[in-house]
Parts: sequence; structure tokens; C-alpha cells
Amino acid sequence: MKKFNFIIICTLGFLFVPSSLAQVSAGIRYSSYDFGEGVFDDPAVIELAFGYRFKITNDFKATPEFVYGRGVSNIDSVFGKIKIEDYISLRARLKYDLTETIGIFYLPSLGKLDRSPFVGEDDWQFSHGVGIEYQITDNLSTDLSYESIDNIGTWSIGLRKLF
Repeated sequence: MKKFNFIIICTLGFLFVPSSLAQVSAGIRYSSYDFGEGVFDDPAVIELAFGYRFKITNDFKATPEFVYGRGVSNIDSVFGKIKIEDYISLRARLKYDLTETIGIFYLPSLGKLDRSPFVGEDDWQFSHGVGIEYQITDNLSTDLSYESIDNIGTWSIGLRKLF
């Protein structure tokens, strides 16, 4: 409970950052968790992410963000039906621009993945990932990433808007 309170306090603190220092970032992602059944046969989650993008240098940006995801599919396995119920995370999106339109990023995070039927095993975990981002316009981008969450590989595709 203490970790959850810490995450909420940090996230609410972002609301008071002056707009001259950062841009509001909002995104939506589709994530497929790799339980070995094939990319589109595994449980999936729709994630919403909100944060602030800080421009550290011309090519390097840091975006602390809060992420909430909800399971949208499940699979049958030897363990029964596997379903991702919820995913909550506090993430730092560290992006380096290779060109004006292409960037790479690293995603260290602290999150909780609630899945069934694994009741009682869901804990706060550190995770990390990497990805590539394509800038469609100055304020709209899409990305593809791979993340390791609780020793489960996750492929994601997303759309991000800056305000």
C-alpha cells in the first residue's frame, strides 16, 4: 500500500509542473503478453498513459508517466484461462532522437500486473523495455516496443499525443 501511495503522490505532483518546462503527454497502446501462444493468441491489454515530456537537450527527452491498462482478451492454457485483469505502472520514458522523425527509447518502470488464475502472486515489480518511435507530426507519434514485465515478454504498439 505504501508503494501505491508513493506512486499516486508522484503522479499528482506532475499536475503542478509549469507548461514552459514540459508538454503534457497522453498515449494509448495495445500490448500483447507473450505466454508462448503466439503474438495474437496471447492475453492483451489496452493501456492509457499520462505524463509530462521534459526536453533535457535537443535530442534527449524524459517523460515520467502513469500507466493504467485493462485486459481485453484471454487464452486457454494448461493452467486454465489466463487473463490480464489490470496493469498499473509508474514509468520513465527516456527517448533519444536519432533523426527529426525517428527516436529510440528505454522504459524503466515499477508496476503491478494483476492476472488470473495466479491469485496471490501479483506484486509490484521493476520492469524495463526498449522501443522505437516515429514522429508523424510535431505533436503526434507512434511507437513499437518490447518490455519485460514479471518475466513475461510484452510487445506493444502505441499512439502518443503531446499538448
